[in-house]
Amino acid sequence: MNTPAVEESKSEAHQLLLDALERCWKDYRKELKRCRTEFSNEAIHDLRVATRRVLALIELLNSISPRSRLEKVTDFFKDQLNEFDDLRDTQVMLAEISEVLQQLPQLHEFQKQLQSDEQKMLRTVHKKIKKFETASLSKRIRKTQQSIEEEASDGLESQVMQAVDDSYSLTQQRLEWVDPTRTATIHRVRVAFKSLRYMIEIIHPLLKDYPTENLKRMNDYQSLMGEIQDAEVFIQSLADFSESASFPDPEPVRHYYERRHAEAISAYIKDMNQLSSPYVRARQTAEILAKVLKYKRSIAFSDALIPVGNTDEIIGEINEKYDVDELVLVSHEPFISNLIGTLTAGNPDITINIKNGGVCCLSADDLHVERTAILEWFLTPKILSALS
Repeated sequence: MNTPAVEESKSEAHQLLLDALERCWKDYRKELKRCRTEFSNEAIHDLRVATRRVLALIELLNSISPRSRLEKVTDFFKDQLNEFDDLRDTQVMLAEISEVLQQLPQLHEFQKQLQSDEQKMLRTVHKKIKKFETASLSKRIRKTQQSIEEEASDGLESQVMQAVDDSYSLTQQRLEWVDPTRTATIHRVRVAFKSLRYMIEIIHPLLKDYPTENLKRMNDYQSLMGEIQDAEVFIQSLADFSESASFPDPEPVRHYYERRHAEAISAYIKDMNQLSSPYVRARQTAEILAKVLKYKRSIAFSDALIPVGNTDEIIGEINEKYDVDELVLVSHEPFISNLIGTLTAGNPDITINIKNGGVCCLSADDLHVERTAILEWFLTPKILSALS
């Protein structure tokens, strides 16, 4: 995805947070009211989404400046999500069974048990929703709005973008630890990614020319991980049911869902490195460099310059699109180190420790995916700070 630009207005970030807090709280209250009067699967789903959006905004606000008054709000919403978890899982399993029951009639008794469980949980959750008290939460939200209004706007945009970049970095770190044989590692990515996704939805008005299709791509990416989790819940619930009830010929069903689980993991592993972020800091760095170097043309952006980018792809793109003698690339680790290792030693795995904010210069007569460049110089952030 192309890195979006950041709007120049400093007060825009200030207003965005105020608007987002008002909007998220209003949407939550609307969905809660709807859930109380129209208690349907869709209403429950929409309330869960509204709850997650409030939590993502609170996380963003706390990343900028810790707000103790929001601790109880966070606890309330997390407890509410926990109340919905079992019901949500049960409804997902029932939807799944309705699609495969003809193929796997052995699931009929399991379906009847889930339907009974669902009705009990619906009654319990509906009662709890009717008892949810939001008066104290509204008071805390209003005080938070007041505190945001009183805060200075200077530097706020940078803090907002840094918070989102930090959320992305956490997700990326967990992504690097993924082990397909240990699906808990994928689940940890999923938890971090949910927060990142909702944060980007909140701040995207600050991003110029942000491709709206990226929001859908993020939803699809999250769904890949969700399918793994859903398959695991189904397999475990089926195993628990088999131990406590008569289940005719369970092996075909178990093998079917174990295969589905394996296929879901394979589908995610195939696409897991398509994780994208707004890369705000890289964009800002490129703009600063353009200003210092008095570069008058527009800055070009490339999908290849992502942390998990492919060196073949960016080298091919440079040769195809840019007939220039000098070129500045702004990207992330570990991609930059891999690119330098490829061009200077023919080995992307060579250890080159490029600190964030570091700069190096390569020279080459020609550009290919092999040892074709010379490392002319390298400046660490500390040296650059001293030179300034």
